[in-house]
Amino acid sequence: MVGAARRALGALLLLAACTPAGDAPAAGDPALASEAASPAVRDVRVAESVNGVSLPVYAILDGGSTDDALVALRPAFDAIGSLHRMEQGGGMMTMRPTERGDVPAGDAVELRPGVVHGMLEELEAVPAVGDTLTLTFVFASGIEVEVRAPVLALAEIAGGSTHAH
Repeated sequence: MVGAARRALGALLLLAACTPAGDAPAAGDPALASEAASPAVRDVRVAESVNGVSLPVYAILDGGSTDDALVALRPAFDAIGSLHRMEQGGGMMTMRPTERGDVPAGDAVELRPGVVHGMLEELEAVPAVGDTLTLTFVFASGIEVEVRAPVLALAEIAGGSTHAH
């Protein structure tokens, strides 16, 4: 009886070893390749509000294997996320809303005031230094990346820039 049980257990183990595991993609599977090909978001920080109305968003966007663009910034709280671009014109720098920030394949793009950057505006309540905010970065390809970002004092990020709207 013990011998038959051992043979049955051995057969079950052999069968389990030869059966693909659930929905996990295997090496070389296109699902793994598309994950590596997707844009990534890192080093996200939100600067404290200097005007009680808006918060600048800093981040690094790593391009995937194809060109993409950041098209929206969506906060998970009562506020509006937007993108802005700094432009030189008539001897002055002006800030204008923009619909996209390009993220070339394989490049790292820094979101920060002075270039394309994110803003959180029309805040229901102004987050304080030390709070953590949940933000979703939306790309033209349809990829959405949710991150948690700390609210930091301006002196801790951006070299003390006092960018405000």
